[in-house]
Amino acid sequence: LLPSPSVPLCYRLLTFSPSPFPSFLSCYHSLVGYRTSTFPFPCPSTFLAPPSVPPAPLLLFPPAPSLARLQSQPWHFSRPLLHQPCSPVSSHSYPANTSIATSVMSKLTPPELRHYLHSIPEASGEEEATAKFIAEQLRSYGCVVHEGLGGYGVLATMGDPPYRLLRAELDAVAAKNGIGHRCGHDGHMAMLLSAVSDLAQAPPRGLAVLFQPAEENGAGMVVCLKDKRLSALEIEDAYSIHNVPGEPLGTVLLRPGCKASVGMQVTWKGESSHAASPWNGTSPFLAMAAWATAAQTWPEKDPLVSLVHVKLGEEAYGTCPGEAVGAATIRATTDAALAETWKKMTPSSTDSSLEVWVAEKDPFPATVNSPEALSAISLTLGTSDILCAHHVDPFPWSEDFGYALRQYKGALIGLGSGMNQPGL
Repeated sequence: LLPSPSVPLCYRLLTFSPSPFPSFLSCYHSLVGYRTSTFPFPCPSTFLAPPSVPPAPLLLFPPAPSLARLQSQPWHFSRPLLHQPCSPVSSHSYPANTSIATSVMSKLTPPELRHYLHSIPEASGEEEATAKFIAEQLRSYGCVVHEGLGGYGVLATMGDPPYRLLRAELDAVAAKNGIGHRCGHDGHMAMLLSAVSDLAQAPPRGLAVLFQPAEENGAGMVVCLKDKRLSALEIEDAYSIHNVPGEPLGTVLLRPGCKASVGMQVTWKGESSHAASPWNGTSPFLAMAAWATAAQTWPEKDPLVSLVHVKLGEEAYGTCPGEAVGAATIRATTDAALAETWKKMTPSSTDSSLEVWVAEKDPFPATVNSPEALSAISLTLGTSDILCAHHVDPFPWSEDFGYALRQYKGALIGLGSGMNQPGL
């Protein structure tokens, strides 16, 4: 954002590159803001240039010749920063899951921070090494640091209350092919660390940062909010950023929030039998098929029901199955619509010989952004060269930051990471 005469030039950004990193970092800087300015989100800044090059005003979308000139500089980071197999790009070697001396790691550039975090992915609730590294970094910046929120969460503050809270996520995605940062949380952590590092040079009034565990399964934020070390803070407002592949690089995406979602797991239990006499058993097939068909042919997009899994027995040719499992994800703009759709999808067995269990999995509330927060962000970006896109519908995915926005005013905004970036 362009410098404002009402705010000291207290931090600088990376030089512009095709990667989304500088844009991400600038947005975190703009979210911090200073209470002496007209709007809550001023972001005075200049490029962080080598000592031999004088700083230039920050223009995230300069004319083509200027962009070409910046990209030709030797300090330009040309490697994309999201969704690539990474290792640290410096000459040092940092083995995964080892304690790294703060004196060494504090010298890393933001891309190198992200590459290191990318190399130590940890599943939800298991973010021990990641949290330890984050806490070491925050202490080296001079923050007051608290660990162990909601498991491995890390809370840090600088300045005096009231606080503006910024949030990033610690966990990676756990899948059958392994654990990895497929949702970009490594980038979120690195840009927030970098913002705190810059801001520590001239500490703002009242900044709190939360590196939250267990976002992927929706369990982390609600537990963090119950921790007295967070709940005792006077939080003025709360903000978070999520990268959005398939959107123009560096574009700020303002939406009303994110949709609520929940997983529904249904288990039908009958009686298995020998395949030579299936009439002696009770097959759950017809009940499962009716429910799965209703999910697969759900006619609406909001609320939306997506069939994600079905299983009937085993591949055992001498046995007719006596148990079946089905799973679906339900999404809706509001919590009320989600609850209503849950009721509609809850099966009612017409066969008294079948037992039916319904379980809730990975619930996420609707994330509802404050209109005042969105307006303030929009007004601030309107004075800059950062592109801003407004949309009347919420993001279709879900976020447990919605729990925080039930308690504090604020917003979760998107940031385009490039049209050709792989999806989350």
